[in-house]
Amino acid sequence: MKNYTFVLMAFVIVGCSSNFKYNSIDVIEINNSINETFDIRKNFKKTEYVILDDSVLIAGILDICMTKEYYYIRSLKLGGVFQFDRSGKYIRTFAMTGNGPEETSLILSVSADEEKERIYVSQLFNCLVFDFEGNLLETVPNKKGISWQRHINNDAFAEIGAEYVPYSVPEMFGIGIFSLHGDTIAIKNDIFPTDVQDFNRVGFSRTFITNSSKNNEVLCYVSSCDTIFRLTEDKISNAYAINTGNSSYKKIESIEIFDNDISEDIYDIYDFIELNNNFYLRAIRNHEMYLFSYDKTNKKTQMMKSSINLSEAISLNQKMQSVGIPNKDGGIPIWGCNIYPKEKILIQICTYEEMCYLNENKIINSNSSVYHNYLNNEDSNPIIILHYIK
Repeated sequence: MKNYTFVLMAFVIVGCSSNFKYNSIDVIEINNSINETFDIRKNFKKTEYVILDDSVLIAGILDICMTKEYYYIRSLKLGGVFQFDRSGKYIRTFAMTGNGPEETSLILSVSADEEKERIYVSQLFNCLVFDFEGNLLETVPNKKGISWQRHINNDAFAEIGAEYVPYSVPEMFGIGIFSLHGDTIAIKNDIFPTDVQDFNRVGFSRTFITNSSKNNEVLCYVSSCDTIFRLTEDKISNAYAINTGNSSYKKIESIEIFDNDISEDIYDIYDFIELNNNFYLRAIRNHEMYLFSYDKTNKKTQMMKSSINLSEAISLNQKMQSVGIPNKDGGIPIWGCNIYPKEKILIQICTYEEMCYLNENKIINSNSSVYHNYLNNEDSNPIIILHYIK
């Protein structure tokens, strides 16, 4: 790789964890949050439901990429990328599992460049570039090894190093911005606690990339770090600090990749959503999901504990998007897997099995016509929920 530029953005922590402060960025006080209910619906103008047709059954959804005309879906149990139009009609499947030039082994993420009409199907060591009709245009090797790759803008891609790989392995990195063909635009490697002694034993046990509420930006998180990073096409910066209250010892314990049992009594960041006025976050503690809302205006952090059983939820949908913020209208609890800023849409996925679980546990009002009709078809594909942001 050329143009190898390190971006070192050391953060400043003042005082002990009870006075946890960063300079110049918002602090989400998980450890000192207020226990009270909150409502995410104030951020939305309307909600729409798209039921994918059942001409092909895709089970759960691990990743979904939305363009103006299509959804591109990575299934939980079936290989390949499944293309539907925005009404839910099945179009085609491409990037099927196999050893051929147009085939894949283990897809990690799918993202799109709307202007160039390109779909990027990312794997551990390469990226397959398709047009919007599923024709392979190029296969790009990536010798670094990644856990996520997401197109940002132009020829800039956000990437995170591979999960469960020792950080001492050559070519291993933290968070970076790279061109499609591997030129380094910006990179950040100072992301582990400063008292890590053995980089042969630690690595990423959880990584996450999602779109920002602002166009052409993504947010990145890696396990053990107190910071969520904002990536544009040429810069990595601190977006939010998270005060989990976890000790440095617990953070190091959480990234021991050879003995990675879930620690008790610590918050493990799961994922998050950035909207215009609020930042929402999910974290697991003692095998229960906690939901947090950070108000960017008054700097207040609120917390709720989900009543949904996590072991049951993950068996129904690996993304566990039904473990969301309660919907007071009797609708599906609200969460989301990605934001599309140009269209101002937060997209959510709910499987048929999740819907049945929510109905049986009286979490949703099954008298709704959408839910009632959907629940009467046992062969239903996952339902796509579009929350239109104000």
